[in-house]
Amino acid sequence: MVIDVQGGPVGRWTANYDQADPTCFYARGAANLIIGISNALVAAPSGIHSTAVDDFYEATDVTGYRTFRQVREAAFSPDNGALYAIGVRAHLPFRVFPLDGPGFDSRLVIDVAHEW
Repeated sequence: MVIDVQGGPVGRWTANYDQADPTCFYARGAANLIIGISNALVAAPSGIHSTAVDDFYEATDVTGYRTFRQVREAAFSPDNGALYAIGVRAHLPFRVFPLDGPGFDSRLVIDVAHEW
């Protein structure tokens, strides 16, 4: 999964598997990977929105993916960034890293292994 960030380098971000906190939001799958990013993201339409599908519980369509079961966006603000829940098929190893570009923008890459 790649999160686009506009106007500069990726700022603060967090990534961890949820420890079954009942106050947290969830995505379908055997494990729930929570991604938080503090930067302003590429602008999205106002109100409840979806980037790829008609269901607002889906941030993007992951039908046919081996590892991802669902991607949900819990919060979005141009000033405060976003929080995502990525449902994966198991507690799989993952890494997160920023990439510069294109231009002045950047991206946060969430790379989840298919196996362990």
